[in-house]
Amino acid sequence: PPAPVLPPTNPLFVAAQQQIPAATPLARLPEFSEVMRPFTAQSYATDFVESHAAIGPLAMIEMPDGSTIVSGGPNRGWLYRIPHDGGRALQPFAELDEPIFDLALDEHGQLWATTGGGALLRLDADSGEVQARFGTGITQALAVKPSTGEIYVSSGDGIEIFDPTSGSFRHFSDLRVDDLAFAADETLWGTSWPARGDVVSFDKRGRATVRVRLDGEVDSLAFGRAGTRLAGLLFVSSNSTRGEIGSALTMVDLTTLHSVEIARGGSRGEAVVATSDGRVLLGQSHQVDVISPIVAPQVIATNPPDMAVVLLPLSELTISFDQDMFVGVVSDSGSVLNPLNYQVVRQNGGLATITGVSYEAATRTVTLAVSDLQADLYDLRVLGSVRSSAGMALGSAFISSFVAAQDFSSVVRLDFDRVRSDRGSGIVSYDVTITNEADYDLLLPASLIIDPARYFQGRPLGGVAPQGAGSLWYIDLSGKLPNGKLQAGASLATFSVSITNGAAQQIGIGHGIYAVPYPNQRPAFTSTPQTSADAGQAYSYQAAAVDPDGRTVAYLLLDGPSGLQLDSGSGVLSWLPTSLSPAGASVLLRAYDSRGGFDSQAFVIEVAGANRPPVVSELPAEIEGREGQSLLVGLSAQDPDEDFLQYFANNLPPGAVFDPLLKALVWTPDYLSAGTYNDVELVVSDGKTSVSRSFTLLIKPDNAPPEVKPVAERTIREGDSLRLQLQASDVDGQKLR
Repeated sequence: PPAPVLPPTNPLFVAAQQQIPAATPLARLPEFSEVMRPFTAQSYATDFVESHAAIGPLAMIEMPDGSTIVSGGPNRGWLYRIPHDGGRALQPFAELDEPIFDLALDEHGQLWATTGGGALLRLDADSGEVQARFGTGITQALAVKPSTGEIYVSSGDGIEIFDPTSGSFRHFSDLRVDDLAFAADETLWGTSWPARGDVVSFDKRGRATVRVRLDGEVDSLAFGRAGTRLAGLLFVSSNSTRGEIGSALTMVDLTTLHSVEIARGGSRGEAVVATSDGRVLLGQSHQVDVISPIVAPQVIATNPPDMAVVLLPLSELTISFDQDMFVGVVSDSGSVLNPLNYQVVRQNGGLATITGVSYEAATRTVTLAVSDLQADLYDLRVLGSVRSSAGMALGSAFISSFVAAQDFSSVVRLDFDRVRSDRGSGIVSYDVTITNEADYDLLLPASLIIDPARYFQGRPLGGVAPQGAGSLWYIDLSGKLPNGKLQAGASLATFSVSITNGAAQQIGIGHGIYAVPYPNQRPAFTSTPQTSADAGQAYSYQAAAVDPDGRTVAYLLLDGPSGLQLDSGSGVLSWLPTSLSPAGASVLLRAYDSRGGFDSQAFVIEVAGANRPPVVSELPAEIEGREGQSLLVGLSAQDPDEDFLQYFANNLPPGAVFDPLLKALVWTPDYLSAGTYNDVELVVSDGKTSVSRSFTLLIKPDNAPPEVKPVAERTIREGDSLRLQLQASDVDGQKLR
């Protein structure tokens, strides 16, 4: 009996068979109009100079450092180097006289290229310079056999094998091909040409066997790399599918040879590359798109950078992600806007207060507004609960560290004396005296900051330039402070600073004093908050705080209900709550000393007779439906005050409605509605307070029944023959019988 046919086992392939379209990215749009889950796509390389026939990028090869070399330009012979995370093709690093149709690296790191009918080229991988030419009539395809280093190339006669050692060619197969690639077992595969549509494999004698037959004009192919989630899969690009206009990317399970489209509606299907980290790059008409499994997001940049030294004041921190992030509502645990997903941690474990979070979708960047940071060592943490728009959580927490330095230049006096110059060495020296004019001591560690003018090439001897400090130079004063501190009113013993000036420039420099960090003793609240109030009755609370190493304390109200007022000098809070006030009013107070140190006091005022918000049931993060089947998603809510509740919805998919009587989203998706719908929101309001629940709708595709046009009524006599011509169409484009 024939061997049983096993179903595909690769989880990516199994998931893609459901044909649920993924959400369209908010930025870096791909040229594909539709991509199937569990994949997502975005632009990888843009701004190519196009040749005739509107061809931008052509050949591609991933380099060992993760970057990609892409050919393009007016003659298709310009070479661009694109970073791992993508970029713009603004400046080629090489401009060759011949078009480059395919690229490959051998085991020695040598770069090989085909020219569409000319010679096989060996290129310098760094400069792109042509080092050698071999043969002629070599067309577009190129593949290096890993075990032997032999190079298989396409020609007008089929496939040739080039031996780099002897420099000779020998014929391998008569079948003409458009692209070539070696599988993991070193079997050679190719795409047929000019009769396009077949994916074939070759035996050792060059005999071809059709392995996959597709409806479209098949162009290129690439095998998923071993050790990645794409292992055991083949990716094939094509320029039309089932009569559709546009390119497509098809995924083939190598165990069963079943195939499924994972992207369609592109502008062109050129070279396809499977990368070493489990992504797929595909050349379109104007750009290179990257298609990758939906994976956990990553933080790719922060400001301040990791291990940077930054100068206070600092009020904003930024975090950039590698993919679109989930927005939803602020209270959602996975929302990129939820401040609980971020921490700014001091050296002693205390937390800086995050006062606001904003998200710029175009750059995938979060901006954290933080209250005045003190001089200290900090960890910026992104917790693992934050999610991408595809629903994947960060997983493990991300941590980046930085140092915040305090400027004490306003409370010290710098005196300069005895400037001298050594012509032989080009060194200029001068004496510095530092006087503490503050009413408190300056403690170690402390540094003298040298700020050179623009274009000045000299540097201070013994100075260091910490990462993130820009052009500033630091001179450590640790060995110059007696007992580790400079007392109020005291002066530091005069010392010399030497600056190299070999170019004999005019010396233009600024000076300052920074402590990195300065261990200020923060003020502390000594009062206990008044946490109860009555609607219609005046509320008052006398906040009090003391500063261990200072005299003056000022108060600041960071958060509170409408109408709550604070006297910043006395610390008196006053308020007149009403029945419309929240039943639990959150308050956040701060007490500041003269050096920016602060203590926070957070509490909740329970207001008797005030409104209490509705209690609303939770909803799952993802809800699935199917084309042609009714979907009902409702909310259950109760109001503690027995207020009348109103229900409504935001961001509904096209065609969906919210039924206020059923208190539910009601929708029967049509047969063009398969897709991912993010941030659908159901809301309950008691007229004073609203509570919302957001979720993602995943609509699976289904086979649409044929649509038959009505048949006109007819009157006939008994015995007469009746012939009806039925007219019908199918939404899915399937053949009708």
